[in-house]
Amino acid sequence: TGTAGEQHSPDVAKKHVVRPSDTLMGISAALYGDPSQWRRIAEANGIEDPRSLRPGQTLTIPRIR
Repeated sequence: TGTAGEQHSPDVAKKHVVRPSDTLMGISAALYGDPSQWRRIAEANGIEDPRSLRPGQTLTIPRIR
């Protein structure tokens, strides 16, 4: 289970493909365990309007540590 833990670890940069129901807060909660970190994802992807996510869009999820 080492690789599964790494994929969900906040200290490893990763990619996320946006699904229709996704929000930046939801993605942040799922990947970082903290919905308040959504701005980190927005900044890494040049997103100014957090409601502008498009299904199929690939986001870079920066590492936290």
